[in-house]
Parts: sequence; structure tokens; C-alpha cells
Amino acid sequence: MKGIAWSGLPKCARHGKLSTSGVTDHLKVWNNCGYKVKYHVKLDYSSDYWETLKPGWQFTDSWKYPIALDEISNK
Repeated sequence: MKGIAWSGLPKCARHGKLSTSGVTDHLKVWNNCGYKVKYHVKLDYSSDYWETLKPGWQFTDSWKYPIALDEISNK
């Protein structure tokens, strides 16, 4: 299992799980901050995207090989 590379996000926003076993990777990220946080999900071999989470909210995503998570940042 590969870890999540976080860049520039506050510690309260750096909560997630990444499962890389098998052909499909699964990502789950949640915001433990008391304010909204904007996440930039950077993927290899696919388009990047942004998610904005309210306090206590989460998002999930999954993708198939060869797409892989590069990092999650705020820029």
C-alpha cells in the first residue's frame, strides 16, 4: 500500500486512506479542520481535479491502472 503525498495543506486537512492493492486504487480523504479546504488531486496519466470539502466532509475516488496518485496539494 502506497502512502499519500501531501503538499501545502494544513495538518487538520491531511487525513486519508489510499488502497493500491489490485488493479483498482481507492482514495478516501476527509477534512478535520474547522473551515473549508480545497484539495488539488494530482494524478499520473490522467487529468488532475479539485475538491472543496466543508468541515467534517469527505470525498472518495477510484481509478484503474496505469493511473496513479501523484500527490494531494493546495496549489
